[in-house]
Amino acid sequence: MNATDCSGFENVCCFLDALGNYDKFSGQATYLLVCNRQIGRLEGASDILYIGQSGRLGGRLSDYRRGKKKSTPQDYRILETVGNLTSEGVTVSLHVCQKPPDGQSVEDYESQLLSRYETEHWELPPCNFQR
Repeated sequence: MNATDCSGFENVCCFLDALGNYDKFSGQATYLLVCNRQIGRLEGASDILYIGQSGRLGGRLSDYRRGKKKSTPQDYRILETVGNLTSEGVTVSLHVCQKPPDGQSVEDYESQLLSRYETEHWELPPCNFQR
């Protein structure tokens, strides 16, 4: 499963640029962090690094900016992973879907995408640690 297989998403910008401009994002969304290259998985490969959702996307991006190793380890790990990939020449983009298909909530769409990813690759995306 790749980002192009997911309905309703728009590639809005580089993830690190989005963090610097978090105040330009609003509303709820299901979102993907997408690499410009495939990442090997237990089964196949994918360009999806993370699948998430937020009721306030700008606030969520701001949370990533402030990620601390001890107090917000998930945010810290994602930012650290993106930083490591970027230093290796990989671009990580933010893809956003504010209106999930079939009238689903952003939470339900995230859950559907995680289930599909896990079915196809036998594991969650690299930066998703739980469903």
